[in-house]
Formats: sequence, structure tokens, C-alpha cells
Amino acid sequence: MSVYLGGNPVPWLMSRCGPEVRHLCLRDILRPACGDAAVGEGYAALRSSDAYRRFFGAAKGGVLGDTKRFDLFEHGVMWRFAEAVARGYDRGNRLSTPPRNSSCEDAAAGPVDLS
Repeated sequence: MSVYLGGNPVPWLMSRCGPEVRHLCLRDILRPACGDAAVGEGYAALRSSDAYRRFFGAAKGGVLGDTKRFDLFEHGVMWRFAEAVARGYDRGNRLSTPPRNSSCEDAAAGPVDLS
């Protein structure tokens, strides 16, 4: 366990986790090193995933969740909206950050400079 706490978790997040975590890692941690193009590719991979299709396949009339009981645990509109944002399905945070000299692979393999 100490390997994950004391080491760089980025390679693990990028290779062993699902498309949601990979996209969020690219968007929220690696964007300065990888640039917006890599974030866009991660989002495209996320949109083509089975989890994404299942999530939005449950929509009825373009609405996710129960509109009458909007706060219903796991099924209400508010819950489904919050879940969509937490999974990275939103397209917010469109900040444009120029890429640095290092590549995305270098950032994933070594220490991440967040300054």
C-alpha cells in the first residue's frame, strides 16, 4: 500500500482504471503537460465506452433519472446529474492551456509538476 501512497499514482490511474478516471486524470492533473488535444482524445474515448452508453441509455425523453422524485437516491434527476459530473461526463472546464515541453508519457511516468 505504501507504494501507492508514496509513489506517483498517475501511471496506475492512466493504465489500470476505466475511461472515466483516465479522462479525469488527463483533464485535472496532466493537462499542463499533455495539452488540450490529449484531453480531447481522452474525452472521445470516454464517450465511446460502454459505461457512457449505459449511463445515457437509461435516459427517458432526454432526461436522466426520475423527475417526480428528483432527489431519489441513485435514480433521481439530481443524483444522476451529480453522478454525470463526477464521472467526467460534463464538458465544462474548457480552459486552454498550452502544452509544456514534456510529453504526456513523460508526465505519466515521472513526478507531476503542478506549479
